[in-house]
Amino acid sequence: MPYVTTKPDENLLIIGVVTQGVFASNNGGNSWFKLGQGSGSDAFTAGLSLVQFDPLDTNRWWLSGVRFGTPYKTLDKGNTFKKLADFPLNDGIAVDFSDPDRKTLVLGGHEQVQEVQYSADGGLTWTNIGATLPTNSGHSSYPVVINENTFLIGTSNNEIYRTTDKGAHWTKVASGGGGAMPLKHSDGSFYWASRDTSGLWRSTNNGETWTQVTANGIVFGMTPIELPDHRIVMRSPMGMLVSSDHGINWRQITPPIPNDYFWYVSTYSTYEKAFFTTRFGCDGSKVVNADAVMRYSWDYTID
Repeated sequence: MPYVTTKPDENLLIIGVVTQGVFASNNGGNSWFKLGQGSGSDAFTAGLSLVQFDPLDTNRWWLSGVRFGTPYKTLDKGNTFKKLADFPLNDGIAVDFSDPDRKTLVLGGHEQVQEVQYSADGGLTWTNIGATLPTNSGHSSYPVVINENTFLIGTSNNEIYRTTDKGAHWTKVASGGGGAMPLKHSDGSFYWASRDTSGLWRSTNNGETWTQVTANGIVFGMTPIELPDHRIVMRSPMGMLVSSDHGINWRQITPPIPNDYFWYVSTYSTYEKAFFTTRFGCDGSKVVNADAVMRYSWDYTID
């Protein structure tokens, strides 16, 4: 179970189980139901790695995953899935939300070098624009779409690259960040964590330049969480931390998370007033443990 997320506009917790599908809970994880059960749905068997929710259409999502072919799209809130392509190893997927037709999609490869798939027609056809990245750039895993021409890619070398010509040329814009999918904050800035505990970087100009706002050794390499009051939260060796000054200073708000929940994937439900994190390992056991999802109640409105 490599991924857990919450739908922003309703009480829906979503997880992926490798080979078994995508599951959801509307009661904080007390019970679960399987998505993709509608007539004509394509089976989702990958290890879910990301769900992108359309900010203007609650029913429209895009999903990427690992080990079995993705990406997928749903137009009916997960009742049916449509498989857009059959790329076997994908971490992040990004959508051009500045385009009402959502034609531009960019897909990052999982543990793949120079692998960034691009579609200009909503996923009907694809081109690898990662081939123009430097050969030593690392795994090109985490994409961002600024507009139809301008993309970012975060790599396993803790580097961020930027293109303004749909991947014909890439320029390295940061020697930090790139270690997970970034957060686009409601103030328009981007927060991008480096792998492991190698710091947090911020850009206020759509990724042209970056500044390290959190020093090394403080937060893990995860996607930052924005609370409704616009503070940001990240996981650390001490537990979950919150910052009200753009990641410069942090305060501990939960106890440490057990070490076997090492995947650093965490989410916050404003409906449940709780954090959720998932336990995952590439040990070949093919077992979902009874404690595979952990919850910690915390009300941001009274903190």
